[in-house]
Amino acid sequence: MENYDFEYVDADAQEAEELRLSRVTWYNGNSKMKAAGGIVYTGGMTARRESLGDGLEIPHWTIGSFDVDGKTIETLENTYPVITVVRHRRRWAKFNGNTCEHWYPITGEYRDGYKIQVEAAGFIKGFDSPVRFDLKGHASTALLDAMRDHATKIVTIANKNAPQGRPLPAYAFWLRLKPGKHQMVGKGKQSEATLPELLTDKEITEAYVRSLYVGKEAMIRSQAFFYELDGWAKEWSDKTASQSSERHHGDAYDVPEYAGEQKSTKQTAIDAAWGEASPSEFEGEDSSIPF
Repeated sequence: MENYDFEYVDADAQEAEELRLSRVTWYNGNSKMKAAGGIVYTGGMTARRESLGDGLEIPHWTIGSFDVDGKTIETLENTYPVITVVRHRRRWAKFNGNTCEHWYPITGEYRDGYKIQVEAAGFIKGFDSPVRFDLKGHASTALLDAMRDHATKIVTIANKNAPQGRPLPAYAFWLRLKPGKHQMVGKGKQSEATLPELLTDKEITEAYVRSLYVGKEAMIRSQAFFYELDGWAKEWSDKTASQSSERHHGDAYDVPEYAGEQKSTKQTAIDAAWGEASPSEFEGEDSSIPF
């Protein structure tokens, strides 16, 4: 039997495999859903459970469900998620439902009907496999604001005494998120949203910052993942926008993004409170549907 000639392989002369990461979304709560409780009221992060793993449980994430087209989909959800972001990318995108019909780089000027989309690749505390956090509109910019606050308020404290040329990266510390207050967003026809914000202790001490450190093994794993994401991070920087429809692969894209977009199994008893209202589409950075 002939041996494999590994010594002659040129790794650069191969097409890169498509990066496939389970999708986690931000779900906007609605004040009319108080009786239902959970993220349909508060807002928070949610993911399709089967995309993360059959029967998977993550500490501090609860099992929920949504009825979509007559089918019950199990989700994992958390009002106060704890995550890390290793790399992220942004673009202007035009959606028809959950299908991206067209996009162009974030460096371009705003066009009617487009909204900002942010994808961040990283980890959930208590789950070893990497995921991607996918947010649109106001929720996407809110996540970026939370990431900046995290770098300013947490990471800078840890790096006060860092050796020259070796500052700790933001992903070396857990990023705690919380849903903001219920607010109306968008111009013209508005919808209610609970946008992600940085969650910290009232007093940010060095001891608190140290408690957020992910540890050596997790940091080294994230550093390696950072380089794996190089091509992924640059895909949306291409000056040639995608002209074709882009249906996101069957991970979690049919999980609703808004309270009221689909009926949660928790909402059956309070349909009257919601009535016939449904989320509207907005245009522009200041009027996009929060994720």
